[in-house]
Amino acid sequence: MKRTSPHPIDAYPCPGIRDWALLAIGVGFTGAGLLILPFDRNVGIVTIAFFGLCAVVLATKIVRKLRFRRPRPLRAEIVGGVPIRPSRAIAFGLGASLFALGAILVTFGRGYGVTFWSISWLVMAVGSALSIGIAVGWLPVGFIRFDPPGITIARRRWSYTIPWDCISGIAPGELHHNPVLYVWLDNPHAVDAHPPECKEQVVKHLASNARWVGAHVMLMTSQYRLELPLLVQALERYLADPSARAELARGMVPGSDAI
Repeated sequence: MKRTSPHPIDAYPCPGIRDWALLAIGVGFTGAGLLILPFDRNVGIVTIAFFGLCAVVLATKIVRKLRFRRPRPLRAEIVGGVPIRPSRAIAFGLGASLFALGAILVTFGRGYGVTFWSISWLVMAVGSALSIGIAVGWLPVGFIRFDPPGITIARRRWSYTIPWDCISGIAPGELHHNPVLYVWLDNPHAVDAHPPECKEQVVKHLASNARWVGAHVMLMTSQYRLELPLLVQALERYLADPSARAELARGMVPGSDAI
């Protein structure tokens, strides 16, 4: 049985009361930190840094939800044959933000106790490791590519191609406030592994995904700077109309919105 995506209104909900309330809390505590700053510099700086970053993340989530609700074009298309790699700028921004937050909390948060200070060091270490990994080229890794035969997903040491006819369904979703695309397969053993000797490893990887996230493949689309609603719209057309997949061999069709 083919799985179909939820109705667009259900798949891309408007920001809810919880979203706005959390944003208001973040902004409120950031403002409180500004008021505290002249009287207690350490508490003020820690409050501004922590809740200010939270407010930015929540505001980004709300803007993204509003953007996903905008009217979409009648037709969306993916430029085929081109490896789409994770954005280094987004990954570096995340690493730098964690490092800066951790450094501020370590410097000004000693008065909050050993547990808080230890967590602050951990946040700074994670941000530092991520930033260094990006700077030396270790991160991010892999790519995705859309071709007439199927979708290729590459990791560091191996990749696999999912034939279009092997896909039983797709659906948009959200994981830890990040937009994601879920893909289910009729038969995970039908994927083509590259190199072929990694086939068993690929099948185990797909089975592990199914156990942990409920789908054989999960793509965090924001990492690749892909608009989830347009990607879903394009993929649904390729799944429903096999003849449309030929477009992926020649790139963008004039007059369509390419992802």
